[in-house]
Amino acid sequence: MKRLVKYLAVFSAVILILFSIALVIASNLYNSKIQSVIRKINSKQHYAVLNYSPLSSSILDKEGLLSVEVPASKYGKIKAVFKVNVDFSFSSVKATFSKMDHEGNIDSILASMKIPPLKLDGAIAFYPWQLKGSGAVKTSAFTLPVEGGECRFGENSFYVSGRSKTSLDVGFASAGIKCHAYEYYNHKPAYQVDFLDLKVTAKPVLDIENKNVSLDKVNVKFDTLMVDTSTIYMIGFSPEDKVRDPSLRDSFKLSAFNVDLSLSDKDYYNRRELSSDGSMTIEFALPHEKDSKVLPYYDLSDLNYDVKIGNFNVEALIAAAKHPEAVNRIIAALSKPLNFNLKNLSFRHAGSNVSTSGRASVILDPNSGKPQNVDATISAKADRAFVDSLVSAQYEQGLFDLMQSGAINLSRGVYSTTLDIKGKDIRLNGVPYNASDDRNDSESESDVSVPQKSLDE
Repeated sequence: MKRLVKYLAVFSAVILILFSIALVIASNLYNSKIQSVIRKINSKQHYAVLNYSPLSSSILDKEGLLSVEVPASKYGKIKAVFKVNVDFSFSSVKATFSKMDHEGNIDSILASMKIPPLKLDGAIAFYPWQLKGSGAVKTSAFTLPVEGGECRFGENSFYVSGRSKTSLDVGFASAGIKCHAYEYYNHKPAYQVDFLDLKVTAKPVLDIENKNVSLDKVNVKFDTLMVDTSTIYMIGFSPEDKVRDPSLRDSFKLSAFNVDLSLSDKDYYNRRELSSDGSMTIEFALPHEKDSKVLPYYDLSDLNYDVKIGNFNVEALIAAAKHPEAVNRIIAALSKPLNFNLKNLSFRHAGSNVSTSGRASVILDPNSGKPQNVDATISAKADRAFVDSLVSAQYEQGLFDLMQSGAINLSRGVYSTTLDIKGKDIRLNGVPYNASDDRNDSESESDVSVPQKSLDE
């Protein structure tokens, strides 16, 4: 047992010595190679020029100044200076940096846009035993004046981590934005906008040789998007104008937003399929306030969807987007037919459930972009209370006739139907359907029930 302890002690000492040697070598390599690395970075790209000046140096700690100059931008030359600190340890190499205020000209450029000097801090780390690297940048909060008001931007951060160019995780997080107007209408700001707790994560794939970046998956989350405005302000009246109801306001809320986007691998024609699924809650009220009374939101709660669209050539679509008049170029980037697969679309409203699913394929005219042929099957069901709340007295007979023919079923308080479209043939639950018949019936009923009046009357 004592011999084992001695062996372990000797082994530990050897490891410590090797680690110490590695630290010294790494420290000396940093001193000798940092300038050549900077020169290589400058030679590989033409967007920014980097310069590094050492301030102090020890075996475990290095300090210096890094200047970053962007010679050609729409604001002219931009220059910022960062204080850099590099730490060496047994498990990692870490570099932290922070922007030095009033060094270079970036603060004066921000001041011209009425933005105060921003704090910009970051860190880069490499873990040799894990073969993993990571980096992060964070900006401070600031306030920006906008037309008729101001917006407060919270802290923002950007990070990246990974083990190779094909296994990267990239993210952006923002505390959000809160905007409000200076003018008040009926004792409330003309507008208020809140966009809170945004998070975006992605898994990019880098092709450095071909200078290409592709995104296989993106996730977007945010807590709240709220827009609340005075209706009087939106239609152009001032707070002093005499209007019948100065309290009128409209409001829209989008909350618990969580959406995934992903692209499949390329097929033989370099085309991909887009998949997206997500959930959110939508609420709106038009108006939200009337006669100084707050009205309830119309809600689409727990909205969920899962859809696939494809196939299309992403690169060709981006190139064609620069020439929107060339419809044939856009159509050429799409598969023939273009397929849609809606696995689920569902939500709740006032306690009622609504859901639909289906698939569709469409062939588009290569010159006009109009559908030449449509083949679709879509199933839908909704609680009776939801449907009945939407159907006015004018259309009750039409809904009853559809139920009598079997085009729509009502069972246990739930309406359901399946829509089939094959070219110009449209069927509900297998029953031929002609929308023009419904319009003619409703128009004739309207003519009978509401006599036409002259302008004089």
